[in-house]
Amino acid sequence: MSVMGAYALSDLVLEESGLLTVTVLGLVLGNSRLASLEELKRFKEAVTIILVSSVFIVLTASVSLRSLAEFGMADLAFVLVLLFVIRPISVWVGTIGAHLSWKERLLVGWIAPRGIVAVAVSGLFARSLMEHGAPDGERLAVLSFAVVVVTVFAHGFTLGPFARWLGLSSRMGPGLLIVGASRFSVALATKLKTLEVPTLTVDRNWGKLRLSRSAGLETYYGEVLSEEVENALPLENYSVLLAVTDNDDYNALVTTNFGPLMGRGEVYQFAPPEEQSEKEKFRRVVTLGGRPFLSPEHGYNDLEGKIREGWFIKASELTDTYGWAEFQEALPEAAVMLMLIGPSKKLRLLNSAVSEAPAAGSIILSLVPSEYAAEREKAS
Repeated sequence: MSVMGAYALSDLVLEESGLLTVTVLGLVLGNSRLASLEELKRFKEAVTIILVSSVFIVLTASVSLRSLAEFGMADLAFVLVLLFVIRPISVWVGTIGAHLSWKERLLVGWIAPRGIVAVAVSGLFARSLMEHGAPDGERLAVLSFAVVVVTVFAHGFTLGPFARWLGLSSRMGPGLLIVGASRFSVALATKLKTLEVPTLTVDRNWGKLRLSRSAGLETYYGEVLSEEVENALPLENYSVLLAVTDNDDYNALVTTNFGPLMGRGEVYQFAPPEEQSEKEKFRRVVTLGGRPFLSPEHGYNDLEGKIREGWFIKASELTDTYGWAEFQEALPEAAVMLMLIGPSKKLRLLNSAVSEAPAAGSIILSLVPSEYAAEREKAS
C-alpha cells in the first residue's frame, strides 16, 4: 500500500514520475535493516506475478483482431532486425567496460529481457499517437506483443543449448557442500576429492578451516546464513548440503535456509538425539531442519572421536563380481556407512539401512576402524 500511495502521490506532483519514485523506494527498502525484509520479498514476488499477469490481459484486450490480421512481412522483418541486430548491438555498447567476456556479452545480447515494461509503455504511446492522428499508432502495440511472443518462444527453446554451446551454462553438479570444518569433514572431503567429486567446506571460524586448507581442499570463510555469502557460493556446483557443525540448532538453521534452494531432500544434518520423543523428532524433521545424517549415536563428538582414534573413510566400488552381498560380508561390524555414490554420480547420504541393493558401479563410503587396514594386509 505504501508503494501504491507513493506512486499516486508522485504522479499528482509530476505526471509519469511514479515509476521513478517507486524504483527509488525499492532501493531504499532493499538497503534498509528491516527484520521482516525476507517476508516482504516473498509477498512482493506473489503480488508481482498477479499484477503483471493482469497487465498483460488488460493491454492485450486493447489490441483488435483487425490489427493482428494486418501483421505482414514488413512487421516480421522489423521483429527479426530488432532481435538479431538492434538489441545485440545495444547490449554490446552498453556493456563496454563491464569486464564481460565476448561469450557473456553474446548470451546477454540474445536473452536480454523484453516484456511488461515494453508492452505497457507501447500501449500508452499507441493511445497517444492515435489521439494525435498518427496513421499507424495502433500498430505499435501489435509490434510490441509480436516482439514479446517471438522472443519468449525463441529464447525458451534455445537458451539452454546456446548457453551450453558457449560454455556458460550452470548445472547442478554432483558435489557436496559441507558446512562445518572438522576432522571428520576433512576426511570426507579428502576422500571425495580422490573420487573427483567436488566439495566445498564453509565455516565462520577461520581457525577451524586450517585443517581443510592444509589438506588442499576448497574452502570458504564466512557466515553461510548471511545473504552476501549465500549469493557468493557457487551453489550450481553442489547438489547436496551437509551441515556437520558441533551445534545442532545451527545445523537446523542452515538446512532450513538452504532447503528451498537445493531441495528439501538434499540437505542433511546430524540426526536428533535419542532422548527426544518420537513426536518431537517428527515435528522437527517436518518443520525445521534437514534430513537426518546417520543414526543418533553417530553425532559430532562420536565421529570426531573415531577420526582421532585412527578410523578412516574407505571407498568400496560394487561390480558384477563384487556385489552388495559381498560388500556387506567384508565390511567390519563396527563400520559406519556414510554415503552412496550412484553410477550417475548422484550423492545419497545414509541415515538408515539401505532398502535395496545398489547397482553395479555404485561407490559406498564407509568409516571403518584402523584395525581393518591391518587385517586386510594380513589377509593379503
